[in-house]
Amino acid sequence: MCAGLTLAATPPKPHLLFATEDDFGPPPITTLDTIEVTSDRLGIADIVDRCIRREEETAARIVSHEYTEWTKTVCSIGEKDGAAKKELTYEEVRRVTRRRPDVRKTATLSKKEYEVVDGVSKEREVKAKDKDGASVDVKIEDFNDLPFYLEDRSGYDFKIEKREIVGGRVIYEVSLAPKSDFEVAPHGRIWVDTSNFQILREEFDFGDRVPMPMFVKSIGPVVREREPIGDVWVTSRLLVRLDLRIGWMRFLDDEIPDRVDLVSTYRDQRVETKP
Repeated sequence: MCAGLTLAATPPKPHLLFATEDDFGPPPITTLDTIEVTSDRLGIADIVDRCIRREEETAARIVSHEYTEWTKTVCSIGEKDGAAKKELTYEEVRRVTRRRPDVRKTATLSKKEYEVVDGVSKEREVKAKDKDGASVDVKIEDFNDLPFYLEDRSGYDFKIEKREIVGGRVIYEVSLAPKSDFEVAPHGRIWVDTSNFQILREEFDFGDRVPMPMFVKSIGPVVREREPIGDVWVTSRLLVRLDLRIGWMRFLDDEIPDRVDLVSTYRDQRVETKP
């Protein structure tokens, strides 16, 4: 039913602040020469424009991308007729090769299903996916294109929330919100390294502005983290949570979940780029 999904627990907050504590006495006093900075801070429009340019240039340089995708989907099922709460977990490991313009090869390395009832875990037989059943698919292709808020930047309001210095780099935390009060679109935050205008992390929450509201209660958090492979940044982890309204439909299928948590991690990544 939801074997194409992967969800995870609430993602951790980004660690962008660093501190040093000294329990052996007051910190030493250091005097630094005054440095006068005359350059103007970048405005939000400039930051967004440069992020778009960075994303487009990176996408154009990639010739091939190989990675091992590990996905874990946890479907939480509430109580029914006094029965204990159940969790169904689906794990899959695949080796994926993508090459321009449209080559994609996938080799499944392993699959595993198990259920947890009253804290007791029991492995289940892996079933073929039911084509007629309900399912939720999150495809990596959907997240490797230009981010949706950059494809339609006119539909969002952007705001600089914070500036942090991390390892000599200036990291901007930027919030975004849809301008329309009716469109199905998320609020969110992104973290941008202004040394090269690389997006490092994205967090979104659709709240109750979701597709198919009769069945979907909320979507979020949705988190995408990135890591550098050489000088190219790629997705390292994706987390998604969905809360559903279809518990009342369990008379049709007693394994329809109330919540689905998905996490996908991408390992052993190899990227070939144009010179």
